[in-house]
Formats: sequence, C-alpha cells, structure tokens
Amino acid sequence: MSMVVTGILHERAAADLLVEHLVQEAGIPRDLIEVHRKEEGGAAARSPQDALRSVAVPSAQLDALPTGAILVAARIEAPLAEKALCQYREAEAEDIRQLSAK
Repeated sequence: MSMVVTGILHERAAADLLVEHLVQEAGIPRDLIEVHRKEEGGAAARSPQDALRSVAVPSAQLDALPTGAILVAARIEAPLAEKALCQYREAEAEDIRQLSAK
C-alpha cells in the first residue's frame, strides 16, 4: 500500500538534509520526494527538479503552509513507513502527516 508522508521545516538546509536521509537511510527513491516552499505573496513553489512530477500533496495543505515554511512530501510504500517517519521526527519536522496515496 502506498502513502504520502509530509512534514514542515523552517530552514532549507534542514529540508535538504531530510531529503538526503529519506533517500539514504529510509531507502526512498529521490524521484518520489518533493519539496514545496511558501513564498511571499502566498504562492507555493516547488523545487525545479519537482516540476515534472507530483506526489499528490493536497492543495489545501499547500495553501495552509505558513510563509517561508518548507513542506517535504514523500510517496512511500508501507514497509518503509516507519523508517521514513523516524527521519521526519529526527529532522524535527512539524505537522507530520500520513495521507493515502491516490
């Protein structure tokens, strides 16, 4: 079963480190991870490498993202869930959510 795990960080370096740990420690392929940042003016922007794919983060969650906050989203299979959640907790991500993948 596939799911999407999301968490919010407030520093780009912390978000980048979380992505690396999700790939290296939890075994999640990089192409299944997205990074979104809420810019001034309210628009949520994706990293350029994420522009051609979608992990299916609900638009309501992106709209509610505080300005300057960074949302890291990963599509994972159930066997990797605990490893992934551990990485989000170690990164001190806020508002960690597990969503059903569509």
